[in-house]
Amino acid sequence: EARRWGRTTLDRVESTGVRWDWLEAKRALGLAALLDKDLTEASQQFATVWDHTQNEGVEDPGVYPVAPDLVEVLVESDEIERARDVTARLVVLAQAQNHPWAQVGAQRSAALVELAGVLYVDAAADRLEAAATTYRGLGLLFEEARSLLALGRAQRRARKWGAARDTLERAVSAFDSMGSPGWATDARSDLARVGARRPTSPGLLTATE
Repeated sequence: EARRWGRTTLDRVESTGVRWDWLEAKRALGLAALLDKDLTEASQQFATVWDHTQNEGVEDPGVYPVAPDLVEVLVESDEIERARDVTARLVVLAQAQNHPWAQVGAQRSAALVELAGVLYVDAAADRLEAAATTYRGLGLLFEEARSLLALGRAQRRARKWGAARDTLERAVSAFDSMGSPGWATDARSDLARVGARRPTSPGLLTATE
């Protein structure tokens, strides 16, 4: 449904010529693709918006807030060096403007890049957790929930089953509370891989086991 509305917007922009709507539709289509695990499309959509801001000198990172989304997709696609480049640029913009959203976005992005390595870095996980808390303080509950989801996935990959279970349960609850069923379902699929709270019938294996 999100993709349908995004494509409808792109079609209408052909007649209205409102470039802002075109870029926002591309950002929304990138989120839909990310949820659908279509990393190639998500990367293309987000990169189109990010490259536009860089080429046109749009230095306020909150105008088209796409950088952390692009970093997440690049990390998931194992394009770590490019993810570092985007993160580094976001850090510069955030510091230069004392921009609260960009600052926490840069923190989240840097943590995701660091957690993409072979070893699980506790300090990076702590920074991602802190980013989720900061997002909540800013009233950005969707970004809080997505940060928790990313943290829970990192913990699952590191086989920190208890921590992953707790974090993913918080992510599910956060998505549910804001009426975001698509992302809640996605978080539940990760939770199923570590197993919810132990069932009353012992001896059952989780999906990962």
